[in-house]
Amino acid sequence: MMLSSLFTEHPYPDELLNLYNPAYVASIVYLGGRAFRSKTKRNIPIYFPYIIFPLISIDSCRCRLPYKTGKLSDWARQNGDVLFDFPERVLALRPFVTSGLIYLQSHSLLRIDNNAMTLNIVSRKSLTRSLSSIILSSEDVRDELERAPAAGRLLSAEGEVSSVLAIFGLKP
Repeated sequence: MMLSSLFTEHPYPDELLNLYNPAYVASIVYLGGRAFRSKTKRNIPIYFPYIIFPLISIDSCRCRLPYKTGKLSDWARQNGDVLFDFPERVLALRPFVTSGLIYLQSHSLLRIDNNAMTLNIVSRKSLTRSLSSIILSSEDVRDELERAPAAGRLLSAEGEVSSVLAIFGLKP
């Protein structure tokens, strides 16, 4: 699949295409997925990267993510004002997340388990250290990378995939 074909549905501005490049989105998904796996000792459900990236890329969601893991349903109830159009945002960002997943897979950082509909985020401590020590000129980008694990931990607090999707108003 050609990466450019992922973006044919919407006319995305060049700034957005440059910011949400596959490597950057892959970094957010990788860090969130690692945190999920660390908390649950399970592979991340295939739908969750599509939730993690919007939670991080939308400022109003990211700034309200808890630093400690709590119940997802409680967090969603307390932050309903920033989640009212979340399904539309997930759909709008879907091509970027898909390109990030392709990037992770092409760099052997992700294995897809088709039977269980899960993603196995491959642990690379050197990569995690590199991402945490990267020198960035943008505080927003630094904040997104630092907060990505919080999104993974938040999703790990809910047991069932169907419950998580329902909380965010999403359907498989």
